[in-house]
Amino acid sequence: MRPSAAAGSFDAKLDGYIGQVLELVDEHPEAMAFLSENARVLWPKSGTAVRRHTMIGLARSLMGAAPRSGPNGRRIQAEVAAASLQGTLAEIARMLQVGVIPWTGDSVEA
Repeated sequence: MRPSAAAGSFDAKLDGYIGQVLELVDEHPEAMAFLSENARVLWPKSGTAVRRHTMIGLARSLMGAAPRSGPNGRRIQAEVAAASLQGTLAEIARMLQVGVIPWTGDSVEA
């Protein structure tokens, strides 16, 4: 999985990244839960090349390419934005896995 290299704009890359994560949650829920729950142990053991290709590494890369200021003109910190993105997606995945959020396979039900 990688933030769609073919997509041009940041918004398109972000949409692609989120879509790919949700697709992985749908196709491999147990694997995604395992990785999320064991990241604290697995991350320090992985090498630099592996880290760049993990969801955390991809989120960092994506957020590093984000627009440099928010709507209020304040500078966006890429590391904080990456953590926010990954944390939100991990929680959505957990909620999908336990049935708090209905999942149709196409999209999250509102």
